[in-house]
Amino acid sequence: MFWSYSNIFIFINILLWLFTFIFYQNRRKYFGAGSLLLLFYLSISVIGLILFNHPYTVGDYKDIKLFPFLYLYAMLIIASLPVLKFKEREITHIQQPSNRALNVIYFIVIIASLLQLGTIVTDFSSGLSRMLLDNSVGSELYGEMISNYDKAGDRQIENLPAIISNLTYNICILLLFYNLTRERKNKYIILGLSISVLLFILSSIAMGGRGRAVNTIFTVFITYILLRNLMSDKIRKKVRHIGIIIVSLIAIPVILITISRFGGEEDDNDYIFYSMQWYYGQAFLNFNNYGLDANGIRNGDRTASLFKQIIWDDTPKNYLERREKYSYMEMDESVFYTFVGDFTLDYGPYISFLIFAGFCLLITSKLKIDNQTILFHQLVLLYLVVCICMQGAMSLFPFADMGGNLTLITFILVYFWFKIDYNIQLKKE
Repeated sequence: MFWSYSNIFIFINILLWLFTFIFYQNRRKYFGAGSLLLLFYLSISVIGLILFNHPYTVGDYKDIKLFPFLYLYAMLIIASLPVLKFKEREITHIQQPSNRALNVIYFIVIIASLLQLGTIVTDFSSGLSRMLLDNSVGSELYGEMISNYDKAGDRQIENLPAIISNLTYNICILLLFYNLTRERKNKYIILGLSISVLLFILSSIAMGGRGRAVNTIFTVFITYILLRNLMSDKIRKKVRHIGIIIVSLIAIPVILITISRFGGEEDDNDYIFYSMQWYYGQAFLNFNNYGLDANGIRNGDRTASLFKQIIWDDTPKNYLERREKYSYMEMDESVFYTFVGDFTLDYGPYISFLIFAGFCLLITSKLKIDNQTILFHQLVLLYLVVCICMQGAMSLFPFADMGGNLTLITFILVYFWFKIDYNIQLKKE
């Protein structure tokens, strides 16, 4: 029955996010990055209701309880608080780092991407043409990507430019939109950064994956929302038009991959549409079922994988090893359960709450704005929160495992790079 306790609790969760969004908008009076996050959480809840009652998922989920939704709501709000409190319209300037500090980062990011240009374009065009001719190719490419998971964490460096791109693509997006806010724009830098972001999306699609491409598009969108008030009307209009074109073009291979991976059922169209709902709306439901109690915890083996590997040799190095070690747990990262779920599965709900509260207090204390000017290293810190919340609410913690931990370290290094640069500039003055 639709009016079961499970549906009532899901509906209460939807109302909670809806009222939060309305209250926030009533206080804020404009649509900003915080508004987008709340709307995003609301949309996941709504799709979750549809998914829970979909004929294909009957029996897939346990009965829904109210408290896990309330816990998840509190944790998402705590994690998002630095963004929710940030008032874009009160910021009139971004402190400009020195050209030397910026050029070093530009050089690393753009060169690493351009060194892969030929390989990525070839793989993408080959994969796309094959998918157009054979709808099973996308599934084959995805299978090849999954088969390489057992190599993750082996500490073998096979493609250094690709590793650098993976570690810096989030920073690349921030640098791109920062350059669009500057009065004196270097079109070559903007072009190089744009190509770098696009190549990262294409490299993901070339392997038959959708996750990184979708996350990148989401991140581009919220970064634009975060910084658009500092752009001229002309630039905003161009960004919107170019963005619509690029997203439309990227949607074609993503749809082909979806058809390839989820086609073959009796009613392909219905099943493909269902797979999109499942991809988008499963996280809150999975968290509700097992996020607070999955028959054990992973003791940080996913969220702090790199750091644990340095200390303990028996730490699982990848998803397959982790799944084998924690086979007794009732949920693993083969499904989505939000970035909050990654922490509760690693440390339990109580320790996770303390981690989130401490993180929120630390970030908030570093984001005190003076004279309507946000320092560039403060922007990097705020952007880190944006990436975690936007990329992880629908899926998993984006900075988990060895690669994710290294990306987090890259964020921290970039933060201190520009903070030191700012302090040097202050001394010169």
